Amino acid sequence: MSPPPPAPEGATQPACRLFPPVRVWITLASLTAATALVRYGWLELIAGQVIDQAVRNIITLILAFSGLVSLLIWFLRESDHSPRLKKGVASGLAAAVLIAVALLRIERVSGDLVPEFAFRWQASRDTMLPSAAAAARATSQAGSTWTATAGDFPRFLGPNGNASLPDVAIGSDWQTNPPRLVWRQPIGAGWSGFATFGKHAVTLEQRGDDEAITCYSLQTGELEWIVAVPTRHETVLGGVGPRSTPTIREGVVYATGATGWLHAIDGSTGTVRWRKDVLADLGIDRAVHAAAVAWGRSGSPLVTDSL
Repeated sequence: MSPPPPAPEGATQPACRLFPPVRVWITLASLTAATALVRYGWLELIAGQVIDQAVRNIITLILAFSGLVSLLIWFLRESDHSPRLKKGVASGLAAAVLIAVALLRIERVSGDLVPEFAFRWQASRDTMLPSAAAAARATSQAGSTWTATAGDFPRFLGPNGNASLPDVAIGSDWQTNPPRLVWRQPIGAGWSGFATFGKHAVTLEQRGDDEAITCYSLQTGELEWIVAVPTRHETVLGGVGPRSTPTIREGVVYATGATGWLHAIDGSTGTVRWRKDVLADLGIDRAVHAAAVAWGRSGSPLVTDSL
């Protein structure tokens, strides 16, 4: 093979492009500045309104992804790095994405749209608790007396529906008298709040394939009773489990599940007075309901007079 012909006299060799040109650096700098505006609240000063943290996270993700893609496109299409290196980088990135998809799943997504990952072979946390049937067999405190107190919080937003308890004093000097842990109790998945009445706290939770209404002792944290139905609400963004707060009135617990089950339970014994499948009673198709109410039913029961 004959050697390549010599370059014409006065001709210059093109510069070796191993580093990004100025236009790429300008793009990256602009995206970095925009990310800083979003992350540190400066965009709110420009927009003149508060921007939700979830929106900030989405914008940050888009800007960061745009910067990485810009750099990758330059590297693969315009740089003078060896074809072997380019092929290796592209293959490595593709393999990393495929491995991540194969090994990881989204366990939950926070209210700020930040995903939490888990290995695909790991069991969901709510399935690690005793099943509703096993928990029911283990309870032994049903039959206790339910007596109202001034500190009761018997429904969503409290006794007056304004998220306040006017007759309860809470110490504010946590430096001198810091709060102390009284007890700790693992419970199932869900987003429900607690309703309290006397020495009892009631909530809803997901235990595996069962949606459960549970009552715990405020003094010890022990499970007093559990009532469950075989149903499960779960979506990627909405998470797992029920999401309403029970309502307690005259010792009766009223609770609405995420899939439309409505219960009335005797608080002192855990006995179901009645239960209703609201969707079935209204003739609503469950698939249609799941698509229309993707986050599940979260309305807490409103009890007034005999209704």
